[in-house]
Amino acid sequence: MSDDFEFNLEIKENVREILGPLLDRAFEESVAAVARELRNQVLLNLTGRVLKVRSRALRDSWSGAPEVQRRGTETTATVGSQGVPYAAIHEWGHTVRAKKGRLAIPLQAMRMGSGAARASARDVIQNPGAYGFSGTFTAKNVIFGKLGKSKTGRQKMRVAKGGANEGQKQSFVPLFALKQEVTIPARRYISLAVSQASARAESVVNAAIMRVVRDVAAGGGV
Repeated sequence: MSDDFEFNLEIKENVREILGPLLDRAFEESVAAVARELRNQVLLNLTGRVLKVRSRALRDSWSGAPEVQRRGTETTATVGSQGVPYAAIHEWGHTVRAKKGRLAIPLQAMRMGSGAARASARDVIQNPGAYGFSGTFTAKNVIFGKLGKSKTGRQKMRVAKGGANEGQKQSFVPLFALKQEVTIPARRYISLAVSQASARAESVVNAAIMRVVRDVAAGGGV
Protein backbone atom coordinates (compact mmCIF):
# COMPACT_ATOMS: atom_id res chain seq x y z
CA MET A 1 0.00 0.00 0.00
CA SER A 2 1.45 3.45 -0.86
CA ASP A 3 0.69 7.13 -0.61
CA ASP A 4 1.92 9.67 -3.18
CA PHE A 5 2.87 13.27 -2.66
CA GLU A 6 2.50 15.43 -5.74
CA PHE A 7 3.58 19.05 -6.12
CA ASN A 8 2.90 21.23 -9.13
CA LEU A 9 4.73 24.44 -10.03
CA GLU A 10 3.72 26.81 -12.84
CA ILE A 11 6.43 29.24 -13.89
CA LYS A 12 6.62 31.73 -16.74
CA GLU A 13 8.66 30.39 -19.65
CA ASN A 14 11.45 32.97 -19.46
CA VAL A 15 11.97 32.24 -15.76
CA ARG A 16 11.94 28.48 -16.37
CA GLU A 17 14.64 28.85 -19.06
CA ILE A 18 16.92 30.40 -16.45
CA LEU A 19 16.00 28.47 -13.34
CA GLY A 20 14.39 25.37 -14.82
CA PRO A 21 17.16 22.75 -14.32
CA LEU A 22 18.03 24.13 -10.88
CA LEU A 23 14.39 24.16 -9.80
CA ASP A 24 13.84 20.64 -11.09
CA ARG A 25 16.72 19.33 -9.03
CA ALA A 26 15.66 21.28 -5.94
CA PHE A 27 12.10 20.06 -6.35
CA GLU A 28 13.18 16.43 -6.59
CA GLU A 29 15.33 16.74 -3.48
CA SER A 30 12.66 18.52 -1.43
CA VAL A 31 9.84 16.19 -2.47
CA ALA A 32 12.05 13.20 -1.63
CA ALA A 33 12.73 14.78 1.78
CA VAL A 34 8.99 15.06 2.45
CA ALA A 35 8.49 11.43 1.39
CA ARG A 36 11.26 10.35 3.78
CA GLU A 37 9.52 12.28 6.55
CA LEU A 38 6.29 10.43 5.71
CA ARG A 39 8.09 7.10 5.88
CA ASN A 40 9.71 8.02 9.21
CA GLN A 41 6.34 9.00 10.69
CA VAL A 42 4.87 5.68 9.50
CA LEU A 43 7.75 3.81 11.16
CA LEU A 44 7.08 5.63 14.45
CA ASN A 45 3.40 4.72 14.16
CA LEU A 46 4.40 1.08 13.65
CA THR A 47 6.74 1.09 16.64
CA GLY A 48 4.24 1.61 19.42
CA ARG A 49 2.67 4.99 18.68
CA VAL A 50 -0.28 3.36 16.87
CA LEU A 51 0.53 -0.36 16.45
CA LYS A 52 2.78 -2.61 18.51
CA VAL A 53 5.62 -4.52 16.87
CA ARG A 54 4.99 -8.25 16.44
CA SER A 55 6.79 -9.85 13.52
CA ARG A 56 8.47 -6.62 12.24
CA ALA A 57 7.29 -7.58 8.73
CA LEU A 58 5.01 -4.55 8.28
CA ARG A 59 7.53 -2.09 9.70
CA ASP A 60 10.40 -3.51 7.63
CA SER A 61 8.27 -3.28 4.46
CA TRP A 62 8.45 0.53 4.76
CA SER A 63 12.25 0.68 4.82
CA GLY A 64 12.73 1.38 1.11
CA ALA A 65 13.93 4.72 -0.27
CA PRO A 66 11.35 7.04 -1.92
CA GLU A 67 10.93 6.70 -5.69
CA VAL A 68 11.03 10.16 -7.29
CA GLN A 69 9.63 10.84 -10.76
CA ARG A 70 9.31 14.06 -12.76
CA ARG A 71 6.89 14.57 -15.65
CA GLY A 72 7.02 18.08 -17.06
CA THR A 73 6.45 20.48 -14.17
CA GLU A 74 5.10 17.75 -11.87
CA THR A 75 7.35 16.02 -9.37
CA THR A 76 6.13 12.96 -7.46
CA ALA A 77 7.73 10.88 -4.69
CA THR A 78 6.25 7.52 -3.76
CA VAL A 79 6.86 5.49 -0.61
CA GLY A 80 4.91 2.54 0.67
CA SER A 81 4.68 -1.03 1.89
CA GLN A 82 5.38 -3.97 -0.39
CA GLY A 83 4.75 -7.67 0.14
CA VAL A 84 2.64 -7.40 3.32
CA PRO A 85 -1.03 -8.12 2.51
CA TYR A 86 -2.35 -6.85 5.86
CA ALA A 87 -0.80 -3.39 5.46
CA ALA A 88 -4.08 -2.08 4.02
CA ILE A 89 -6.14 -3.98 6.60
CA HIS A 90 -4.50 -2.11 9.48
CA GLU A 91 -5.08 1.21 7.71
CA TRP A 92 -8.71 0.76 6.63
CA GLY A 93 -9.97 -2.05 8.87
CA HIS A 94 -11.46 -5.33 7.71
CA THR A 95 -13.88 -8.07 8.77
CA VAL A 96 -12.43 -11.58 8.52
CA ARG A 97 -15.04 -14.32 8.13
CA ALA A 98 -14.49 -18.04 8.46
CA LYS A 99 -14.74 -19.81 5.09
CA LYS A 100 -15.67 -23.01 6.88
CA GLY A 101 -15.86 -23.89 10.54
CA ARG A 102 -14.88 -21.07 12.90
CA LEU A 103 -11.93 -18.77 13.47
CA ALA A 104 -9.72 -19.67 16.47
CA ILE A 105 -8.65 -16.46 18.23
CA PRO A 106 -5.74 -16.96 20.66
CA LEU A 107 -6.47 -15.96 24.26
CA GLN A 108 -3.93 -14.79 26.84
CA ALA A 109 -2.47 -18.24 27.54
CA MET A 110 -1.64 -18.67 23.85
CA ARG A 111 -0.22 -15.21 23.18
CA MET A 112 3.40 -14.15 23.45
CA GLY A 113 4.45 -10.85 25.00
CA SER A 114 4.24 -9.20 21.58
CA GLY A 115 0.63 -10.34 21.20
CA ALA A 116 1.42 -12.86 18.46
CA ALA A 117 0.02 -16.39 18.80
CA ARG A 118 2.30 -19.05 20.29
CA ALA A 119 0.78 -21.66 17.99
CA SER A 120 -2.34 -22.41 15.99
CA ALA A 121 -5.33 -24.20 17.52
CA ARG A 122 -4.68 -27.15 15.20
CA ASP A 123 -1.09 -27.49 16.45
CA VAL A 124 -2.18 -27.46 20.10
CA ILE A 125 -4.98 -29.97 19.55
CA GLN A 126 -2.70 -32.34 17.63
CA ASN A 127 0.22 -32.06 20.07
CA PRO A 128 -0.94 -30.61 23.41
CA GLY A 129 2.08 -31.93 25.28
CA ALA A 130 4.36 -29.58 23.35
CA TYR A 131 2.56 -26.66 24.97
CA GLY A 132 2.28 -28.02 28.50
CA PHE A 133 -1.15 -29.64 28.35
CA SER A 134 -2.32 -33.22 28.71
CA GLY A 135 -5.14 -32.73 26.22
CA THR A 136 -7.78 -30.29 24.96
CA PHE A 137 -11.56 -29.99 24.89
CA THR A 138 -14.09 -27.50 23.53
CA ALA A 139 -17.01 -25.97 25.46
CA LYS A 140 -19.12 -22.85 24.87
CA ASN A 141 -17.10 -21.83 21.80
CA VAL A 142 -13.78 -21.97 23.67
CA ILE A 143 -10.92 -24.45 23.27
CA PHE A 144 -9.44 -25.37 26.65
CA GLY A 145 -6.15 -27.03 27.54
CA LYS A 146 -6.10 -29.68 30.28
CA LEU A 147 -3.36 -29.11 32.85
CA GLY A 148 -2.84 -32.81 33.61
CA LYS A 149 -1.00 -34.09 36.68
CA SER A 150 2.31 -33.35 38.35
CA LYS A 151 5.18 -35.85 38.69
CA THR A 152 3.81 -36.83 42.09
CA GLY A 153 0.43 -37.65 40.54
CA ARG A 154 -1.43 -34.63 41.88
CA GLN A 155 -3.79 -32.70 39.60
CA LYS A 156 -2.32 -29.40 38.45
CA MET A 157 -4.54 -26.40 39.16
CA ARG A 158 -4.69 -22.74 38.21
CA VAL A 159 -6.55 -19.78 39.67
CA ALA A 160 -8.95 -18.24 37.15
CA LYS A 161 -8.43 -14.56 36.40
CA GLY A 162 -11.31 -12.40 35.22
CA GLY A 163 -14.84 -13.40 34.28
CA ALA A 164 -17.51 -15.11 36.35
CA ASN A 165 -15.03 -17.75 37.63
CA GLU A 166 -12.37 -15.35 38.87
CA GLY A 167 -10.50 -16.71 41.89
CA GLN A 168 -11.66 -20.29 41.40
CA LYS A 169 -9.16 -23.15 41.09
CA GLN A 170 -9.42 -24.90 37.73
CA SER A 171 -7.69 -27.84 36.06
CA PHE A 172 -7.93 -26.32 32.59
CA VAL A 173 -6.89 -23.15 30.72
CA PRO A 174 -8.88 -21.25 28.04
CA LEU A 175 -6.71 -21.17 24.92
CA PHE A 176 -8.77 -20.06 21.91
CA ALA A 177 -12.12 -18.35 21.38
CA LEU A 178 -14.08 -19.71 18.41
CA LYS A 179 -15.86 -17.06 16.30
CA GLN A 180 -17.61 -16.88 12.94
CA GLU A 181 -16.01 -13.53 12.17
CA VAL A 182 -13.61 -10.97 13.62
CA THR A 183 -13.50 -7.26 12.81
CA ILE A 184 -10.07 -5.64 12.77
CA PRO A 185 -10.49 -1.90 13.43
CA ALA A 186 -8.96 0.78 11.22
CA ARG A 187 -5.72 2.05 12.76
CA ARG A 188 -5.05 4.87 10.25
CA TYR A 189 -1.31 4.62 10.79
CA ILE A 190 -0.68 5.95 7.26
CA SER A 191 -3.31 8.71 7.31
CA LEU A 192 -1.84 10.04 10.55
CA ALA A 193 1.65 10.02 9.04
CA VAL A 194 0.39 11.83 5.92
CA SER A 195 -1.09 14.59 8.09
CA GLN A 196 2.15 14.93 10.02
CA ALA A 197 4.35 15.01 6.91
CA SER A 198 1.99 17.31 4.95
CA ALA A 199 2.31 19.95 7.65
CA ARG A 200 5.97 20.40 6.61
CA ALA A 201 5.61 19.84 2.87
CA GLU A 202 4.92 23.42 1.79
CA SER A 203 7.69 24.92 3.92
CA VAL A 204 10.23 22.35 2.64
CA VAL A 205 9.42 23.04 -1.02
CA ASN A 206 9.30 26.83 -0.55
CA ALA A 207 12.67 26.75 1.21
CA ALA A 208 14.17 24.78 -1.70
CA ILE A 209 12.88 27.35 -4.23
CA MET A 210 14.23 30.24 -2.20
CA ARG A 211 17.66 28.60 -2.00
CA VAL A 212 17.76 28.31 -5.78
CA VAL A 213 16.77 31.98 -6.22
CA ARG A 214 19.37 33.16 -3.69
CA ASP A 215 22.12 31.00 -5.19
CA VAL A 216 21.40 32.20 -8.73
CA ALA A 217 21.31 35.82 -7.56
CA ALA A 218 24.67 35.30 -5.86
CA GLY A 219 26.12 33.66 -8.98
CA GLY A 220 26.21 30.15 -7.54
CA GLY A 221 24.15 27.01 -8.01
CA VAL A 222 22.37 24.35 -6.02
